[in-house]
Amino acid sequence: EATFGLSEINFKLFPGGSVSKSLANLLRPRDALWYGMLGRPFGGKIAAQIGLINKSVPAAELLNETMTVARELAQKDPWALKATKEGYRFSLEMSWEAAMSYSSAKEMELVLRQGDAWRTEGILSLIHI
Repeated sequence: EATFGLSEINFKLFPGGSVSKSLANLLRPRDALWYGMLGRPFGGKIAAQIGLINKSVPAAELLNETMTVARELAQKDPWALKATKEGYRFSLEMSWEAAMSYSSAKEMELVLRQGDAWRTEGILSLIHI
């Protein structure tokens, strides 16, 4: 039931600041310009289809789904989550070679911070003997 929109154009403005950068990172150019230039509102299903949001659920299911995702994220290693977010964000602005070097350094940082936990607690926990 949520309504989204880039209404700035309707007020003789444009979706500036972090909105323009976010649109460029999240949406295909066609969708970003369509909604940015027309200023039309759109619902959750379209927001999910164009990649503005990850998932659309009915309002009655929103709290349950949010808590399910929150519990799942809470089970993840916080340092691995932080590295995942930073690796993604920083790689957007890096060359391939720089991104590979950054990723390798970040992986070594996690191994140093966590010891052998990625093997003994991570991978090993997935093996069902």
